[in-house]
Amino acid sequence: MKTLPLLLHAVILSLAIGITITVVLVSSRRRSAPGATSLIVFALALIIWAISDFLYRAGVSPIGKFWLSATYLGATVVPTALLTFSIEYAEHGYYLNWRKLALFTIEPLLTQALFWTDPWNGLFFAGKGVQTIGAVPYSSPWLRINAIYSYSLMLIAVILVLQIFSHRLGTYRLQSGAILAGALVPILAGIISHAGFNPTPDLDLMLIAYTITGLAFIYGLVHYRLLDLAPVPRDLVIERMVDGWVILDKKNRIVDLNPAAEVLIGSPRHELFGQPADRILRDWPNIVKRFADDPMTLDNDGSMSVRDEWRYLNIRLHPLMNWQGHLIGHTVIWRDITERRKVEEARQRARDEMFVLLRAIYGAASRAQNTDDFLTASIYQIVYTFQSKSCLILLKERKDYEHGSDRLLLAAHHGLSVEAASSMSSVMIKSDMVAWVLENQEPFFIPDISTDPRVPESMQAAGQLSLLIIPMFVEENLLGLIGISREGSSPYRTDEIARITALAEEIASFISTDRRRQLTIALAERQRLVRDLHDSVTQKLYSLVTMTEVAQARLDAGLETGSEVILVQIFSRIGEYARQALKEMRLFLFELQPINLEREGLVTILNQRLAAVEGRADIKARLLADDNISLSLEKEVALYYIAQEALNNILRHAAAKSVNIHLKQGKVNVLLQIEDDGCGFDPKRDDKGGMGLRNMRERVSQIGGKMKIVSTPGKGTRITVIVGKDRCSKARPRWR
Repeated sequence: MKTLPLLLHAVILSLAIGITITVVLVSSRRRSAPGATSLIVFALALIIWAISDFLYRAGVSPIGKFWLSATYLGATVVPTALLTFSIEYAEHGYYLNWRKLALFTIEPLLTQALFWTDPWNGLFFAGKGVQTIGAVPYSSPWLRINAIYSYSLMLIAVILVLQIFSHRLGTYRLQSGAILAGALVPILAGIISHAGFNPTPDLDLMLIAYTITGLAFIYGLVHYRLLDLAPVPRDLVIERMVDGWVILDKKNRIVDLNPAAEVLIGSPRHELFGQPADRILRDWPNIVKRFADDPMTLDNDGSMSVRDEWRYLNIRLHPLMNWQGHLIGHTVIWRDITERRKVEEARQRARDEMFVLLRAIYGAASRAQNTDDFLTASIYQIVYTFQSKSCLILLKERKDYEHGSDRLLLAAHHGLSVEAASSMSSVMIKSDMVAWVLENQEPFFIPDISTDPRVPESMQAAGQLSLLIIPMFVEENLLGLIGISREGSSPYRTDEIARITALAEEIASFISTDRRRQLTIALAERQRLVRDLHDSVTQKLYSLVTMTEVAQARLDAGLETGSEVILVQIFSRIGEYARQALKEMRLFLFELQPINLEREGLVTILNQRLAAVEGRADIKARLLADDNISLSLEKEVALYYIAQEALNNILRHAAAKSVNIHLKQGKVNVLLQIEDDGCGFDPKRDDKGGMGLRNMRERVSQIGGKMKIVSTPGKGTRITVIVGKDRCSKARPRWR
């Protein structure tokens, strides 16, 4: 082998080695990219071809068929790898499964088989001895077949890359251009070789050509990030997009559409080509009219019948302009928003139902006299709204001292049998269902309570019911549970569970607020009672103790002249203080008892007060009231507290022997008069009075009434209050 061709082949070998190293390093890092594996196979086959050809021409041992066989192996694998890379680069890699890839191995393996069995078949060298590809211009039968096969693969690869090149712009066109140039070089080398013109007769021209192809791949990998930025073909995007895509020409005729548009229209594309737009868009004239007002784009929502089903569509219309800015057609994009519209409508219905339900719950809360009434009303609303068979509410008890652990008590229920209500009257928090809810802090659903061992046997007897348990938390603390069941195996939907959960939060908030309010009222009442006891009873008891000690001291010192009179006075005062303290205690005991003016009425409550307090304090008390007095609840409450304040003052300060209350009804007014025979006071001197008189005046002012106080020292006091009578439609029935 001459020195110059050997040096040239060494250069080619060096380039092949560099190409192989670069391709393997870059492609192995991006093995998931389309074409990466094919590039690695291409580079490895190229280096096998270059090394074996160099060693064969250099006469390196072993000389002969071994190196030439490796040369033919690389020469047959390289075009195959080029084709598979082009297929993947053109985004058609889904065609390449293992079976089709196995077919590409037939030709290289058959070439090796014919190569080594040529002495018997004569198909490879045709009796001319061992030759290289570059030395013999494909004179044997198999070499001609191999050439046709290889050129076919290269030609297909060029066509695929050419399609990509023609449809891409910018950087992607330059990237595909480098690949196209590299794929064209082997075809040009083959044409030159068959034309009989070979500028390097001592070198393999095809090896040089594929080396240049490898350099083109290197340029694309390094400069244009071939495997890193792989574009998606536009045709593939349009064909597979879920939105309908239609192209109209200048006369508004259909000239192209994608499969999604075929599905929306309900007709195949070959039947739609050339059809006017108003065939698929009945509102097309109005759309065109609106488009004239805004020629750049039009966004419109509408509906159309598709295969006997109405679909909601979002239609976007875009103009198509040529390079001169003249209108040549339109692009119509349809987006099927039927499911989204249905979801929005379902959400709106759920919001409306939730609003109505919450309004009913708030109404029940405003009308309820206590928590039990509110829970009962809430349960009826839940059962009716969610079409359920039964519902129960369990509230947490602080401590179950008998069992040593917390438990839940049945607060209200609907639809439960007597046995089920009895068994669910007390549920331990450690039970399976409650423990799961506490651990996960989310709703718990049981599809069939009749077969679930976690459900009490009394509830299992109700049959096939689905049970939903919703926890009620207040500040991350369990307040209780809501259990709701439905007949059959139909489960509660996700939106229903969300609404019941929101409802449970509102119920829990009301219960917590009501409990805090009751606690606040109880604490305030306790503080008032403590204050009143300290101001009246405690002082009188202290005076009683002091006077008793004085009397005891005088008795211990012995009786002196005039001491009997003093002792009589002391014991008289002791008896007076004791009686007054007893009056105060009876008053406090009465005030501790709850009153219900709405249910019992003003007359009944006043009678109870006179009997329980004044009647036991040796005060002659009498109530004279007319029948069917027409007063609203607000005015009855105000008159009761005015009478109570007056009676308390009489009991504590007036030392009266009798008290009379008159409740009379005139044509337009109602009169309340409280009269006693006590010590009285001077209204001019005590015009402002204490807190009691100020409270009475404020209450009279709130109900739009008038109050008059007449009092004479030593002759008693008369308090008169006049308020306007209510109409019969607003009057409350009298309860006797």
